[in-house]
Amino acid sequence: MQVPSPENTHTSFVPKLTSRITLKDGLFASIAILSLAIVWDPKILERTRSTALDLQCTAKASTSQLLTASQLTELTQTREGTAKKTVQSRLPKAYCQLSNLSVRAGAVAQREVFQLSSSSWMVVMYEGDRFMGSRQVIQ
Repeated sequence: MQVPSPENTHTSFVPKLTSRITLKDGLFASIAILSLAIVWDPKILERTRSTALDLQCTAKASTSQLLTASQLTELTQTREGTAKKTVQSRLPKAYCQLSNLSVRAGAVAQREVFQLSSSSWMVVMYEGDRFMGSRQVIQ
């Protein structure tokens, strides 16, 4: 009985993988998985949209204006740490106030909501008398 050499055994029993996964394959797989998720649970898109921002105002303005493009540009270029009064002087009256939020230990954040359109909003956050940032939310 002849014993096969180690080189022959190794190469003959291990299949060579010659196929490569392309970007197109990955995209197709992602679309297929998302389609299955939607078919399995059609309300998945509604849930993700509704949880983007729960606009539960604690104080609502009697009148509000849409944030203009120039105000939006100025807001997005405002540096973190700018005085709250300076930022507020550049913006119209807020649509509403959201409940305070504890972002860091010992720091309470106040949030104001400004309307951009019928379905988009800009949330501006302050800590004390300082501007901390803003975020656009689409509902």
